[in-house]
Amino acid sequence: MGVLETTRDPAKDRSGVPGLPITRHPHFVMSEVPADALCIGAVRRALAAWLYILPFDSTRRADVVLAVYEAMANVVDHAYLDSDGVGTMQISVIYTVDVGSLDVTVIDRGRWKNPVHNGLRGNGLPLIAALSTVSTVDRSATGTTVRARWSSTTPHPQEPAFT
Repeated sequence: MGVLETTRDPAKDRSGVPGLPITRHPHFVMSEVPADALCIGAVRRALAAWLYILPFDSTRRADVVLAVYEAMANVVDHAYLDSDGVGTMQISVIYTVDVGSLDVTVIDRGRWKNPVHNGLRGNGLPLIAALSTVSTVDRSATGTTVRARWSSTTPHPQEPAFT
């Protein structure tokens, strides 16, 4: 699976909380994640654990995890249907402390087929839109980018530790 990048500098850690990021922009980035159901399950679990460092309640964390998982599942189900082998995706989650926003981006390099509306499918993007504060989908010949943003109204209890 891809590379997990997080932000924590133990040399600057004044919080006393292991794993608490020091940057003003904590981020979770995984690149070259195989567009495979088993891999996205592992990413979902890692993201859910990482979100505990942020000032979101359990409902907001669940919304973020569900929306990101849905975006990744869309890549698995739709992006690489005409490709031989398994394609890849990039997942980026960045929290901006100053404004309390969480920005999610899921990028693939596939070519989606037009969706078949059979009443059972086609709910993923509306679900992402309903769970997030704002979301966008950009499709091009070189892939699809799904972006979603959540805003926080609760200050982080450990905020003085961020530099």
